[in-house]
Amino acid sequence: MPGACSEHFNLVETPDCDIHAHLSPEVRTSIRGVACRARIDRQFIDSLPKFEIIASYGVGYDAVDAAYARSKNIIVTNTPDVLNEEVADLTWAPYQRRA
Repeated sequence: MPGACSEHFNLVETPDCDIHAHLSPEVRTSIRGVACRARIDRQFIDSLPKFEIIASYGVGYDAVDAAYARSKNIIVTNTPDVLNEEVADLTWAPYQRRA
């Protein structure tokens, strides 16, 4: 994923999404989007003045303050239904072994 994205975007990676500890104010000013599994709260959103989109890995986005993001005209996306078949397969696998 980073390889394909880096062809079109300047990627900035942080080990734990602690943008205040890892990114300078100049870098935070240039960030327009985030793809992550981390908590995105008001403080996070307000620290990125050009923020446009939050792409949350996974089915839901409970860790994202979506209402606040929406109030700032920031798009919030996720990946619903991406793991449905895998979860179903894992759920049925133990029962199939017994047969």
